[in-house]
Amino acid sequence: MSKNDFWSTGTLNKEQIGFLDGISNDARFSGGKSFSRTAIIRALLDVARKVSVDVNEVKGEKELKDRFLLAFEKYR
Repeated sequence: MSKNDFWSTGTLNKEQIGFLDGISNDARFSGGKSFSRTAIIRALLDVARKVSVDVNEVKGEKELKDRFLLAFEKYR
């Protein structure tokens, strides 16, 4: 951990944990490396930072998810 790294906590549901574990298992069983949940979340955040997400007037989590999906589609 570098001096620029910070700890953060969050709550994930069983489905989200299963998704992260599935990514790690898929990577490992296909001849790649197993990844920690934290490493996968960091990678997802780094990718999300590259797209321009319009969060103006977002009122809920579902709308936020929709905005992220729209930004990812536009990024393609």
